[in-house]
Amino acid sequence: MTSVSRTTSNRWFKLAWIVPAILVGLALLVLAARGIRASSGGQSFLASYPGQSRLPSFAPVGFPAWVEWQHGLNVFFLVFIVRSGWMVRTVQRPGMYWTRNNRGRIRTKGAPTRISINLWLHLSLDVLWVLNGIVFWVLVFCTGQWTRIVPTSWSVFPNAASALLQYASLQWPTENGWSNYNSLQVLSYFLVVFIAAPVALASGLRMSPRGRRTRRASPRRCRSPGLGPRTCPR
Repeated sequence: MTSVSRTTSNRWFKLAWIVPAILVGLALLVLAARGIRASSGGQSFLASYPGQSRLPSFAPVGFPAWVEWQHGLNVFFLVFIVRSGWMVRTVQRPGMYWTRNNRGRIRTKGAPTRISINLWLHLSLDVLWVLNGIVFWVLVFCTGQWTRIVPTSWSVFPNAASALLQYASLQWPTENGWSNYNSLQVLSYFLVVFIAAPVALASGLRMSPRGRRTRRASPRRCRSPGLGPRTCPR
């Protein structure tokens, strides 16, 4: 048996017991959630925390047209960001390269970096995605839609646990997203919009051509026993 066939058989062997184990684990999770819901303590908890927190009185109802447009553009940009990023990682010899013109109105001291057309497309889509996110932030806070995706009370946490319990038991909470998300959705939206997106932007800037040049230019500091900090060889 060759090493390739042995590796393939090992992968199939792992899938043969990993997939059933996952299914059994999910079945046990559903049974446990239903058992909690059927208990007196679980019913009391669901009665006290149905899964939704009360919104402020000035919270808007419904979705304006710009929300739909922004979600559509966000999906469009993310799909092509993933596609262009995959091409940057896998294409060894790009068909074209791009170099910024440094003789126009916008000039820099250093020489422009020559990058592949795939990387140029990836960075251009990143810029458009960031601009779309900035517009979304501005409109969210100007129209009061922030009240629907930003927790405004501590009750959001037990209500989120209640919604999670209802989802796990396969008896989903009552959906009323037109006027109020359930608390688990509120926390998910808040994490995506105000935490995950800025972290993705920061990591993208770090991996950009300028970020890589900055990391290469800055010396790394090492510490040797008895010698103190020193510059590490690259």
